[in-house]
Amino acid sequence: RDLAEWSVRLAEDRVAGVYHAVGPQAALTMGQFLDECLRIAGNDAELVWTPDDEVRAAEIEGWTKLPLWIAEDDAEAGGIFEADNRRALGQGLTFRPVAQTIGDTLQWCWESGAAADSPLGVQTLSAEKERATLARLLVR
Repeated sequence: RDLAEWSVRLAEDRVAGVYHAVGPQAALTMGQFLDECLRIAGNDAELVWTPDDEVRAAEIEGWTKLPLWIAEDDAEAGGIFEADNRRALGQGLTFRPVAQTIGDTLQWCWESGAAADSPLGVQTLSAEKERATLARLLVR
């Protein structure tokens, strides 16, 4: 929604250019983001932080099997979350609060039925694979 509104404003004002139109407005760690997801969802899940090499060793594919995760040293996409958005902010890009985006996305998932399966039809990490991987990692 934020990107769409901003893109329309740029088009209406006939502003052209190349921008990293990524958010949020200020730095947000993955831990902060996931904690907010848990809070909004009313979920008491325990997050288990796992080194990239361990995730790869478990044959868990980034971005698809584990959404929003890409190994930092990935040759094609590593560092993607560190794009500099200052130029876009200078052109008026704004963001809704992350809690609103999380809440709206969760509501969409429930209303669309996407939460019953996998969002957008993507086959994410299965519960069985998650349990097996965590069991192996936590035994060490």
